[in-house]
Amino acid sequence: MNYKHGMAKGRRKPPTPEYSAWAAMKSRCSNPDVEQYQRYGARGICVCERWQDFMAFYEDIGPRPSPHHSLGRVDNEGHYGPGNCRWEDSAQQNTNKRSHRRLTHKGISMTLGQWARETGIPGNVIGWRLLKDWPVSVILERPVRKMAQYK
Repeated sequence: MNYKHGMAKGRRKPPTPEYSAWAAMKSRCSNPDVEQYQRYGARGICVCERWQDFMAFYEDIGPRPSPHHSLGRVDNEGHYGPGNCRWEDSAQQNTNKRSHRRLTHKGISMTLGQWARETGIPGNVIGWRLLKDWPVSVILERPVRKMAQYK
């Protein structure tokens, strides 16, 4: 195959990182034989019509900023398409996992780990308070008032 954009795998050079990310995205959303399909295509995650074409994908997402970036979705339950995808570093990718517990306080939603960094309260303390069914407003306060009233 001869590709006009020159980013696909050729006889003499490997595909670009952007092309590889695009091909992997399409594969995990549409190919049941791919291991990751269960977490993407089987859950109904799909690639928008526009991004079926690599050049449209590249126009929207742009070049990968660094070798430390990979394709990620802003809304982990949303589809692949403009407005919901970006290049993310590993810290952003780790924050955007379905397994992470998110807490919303004063209109701000962050993961437990992000709240720990923001408040200075250790993550295991926040987790313990969640297990005890404390109100989120109290969980994220430091120092804590009288603990006995929240047990």
